[in-house]
Amino acid sequence: MKKYLPIILILILAALLRLIALDKFPAGLNADEAAIGYNAWSLIQTGKDEHSNSWPLVFRSFDDYKPPVYFYLVLPFVKAFGLNIWSVRLPSALLGIASVYLIYLLVKQLFNPVIARVCTQTARDSFVTNLSRPEAGDVAISLHQVIPEDSSLRAQRGNPGTVIPTEVEESHSSKQLSPFQALVFNSTFDIHLGVIAFVKIISGDLKTGDKLEFLNSGQTLFCS
Repeated sequence: MKKYLPIILILILAALLRLIALDKFPAGLNADEAAIGYNAWSLIQTGKDEHSNSWPLVFRSFDDYKPPVYFYLVLPFVKAFGLNIWSVRLPSALLGIASVYLIYLLVKQLFNPVIARVCTQTARDSFVTNLSRPEAGDVAISLHQVIPEDSSLRAQRGNPGTVIPTEVEESHSSKQLSPFQALVFNSTFDIHLGVIAFVKIISGDLKTGDKLEFLNSGQTLFCS
């Protein structure tokens, strides 16, 4: 039980930060929240959105087109608790709490439980918490990214043959290749360095200056 205590305390803190005075901070509904709440209520009452479309897959609001996921997530809460600020914001808050735990699971798969707990604490920082209190489609989108990543890593641990195969060419050797397996789990772009890939090493070793060659595409990256 002791080993689970830190993550339990982090989740409790994440829940408190997202749920306390949810209907008061931020003050009032923004335009998107009001549109989502009204459309959810309209679907319950009439089966149509504000533009008289029956159960749409894309919602038009303020001459903008929004994906339907959060609209339909809000619908059962509006049905159960009525049309109010809590009903509109509660799904986002719950998704934010779930994202903290899912980030912990993902980082635990990639590294170790200690680093996972540190990363999980950053997941409940002020920026992420602020996204979870008002309605924010970004929270749902982040879950769509984290869940497949975690599932993929779990599947690959059960079947190591699915790990992305790569080869490493030592910078100081001439055409000598050593077997190497790794999973590129994230990447970013730097205007000076170009593409930066984050790699989880499965087998083999890497040193600064080593060159990674992707067998499928032939693209190369340098280790730094």
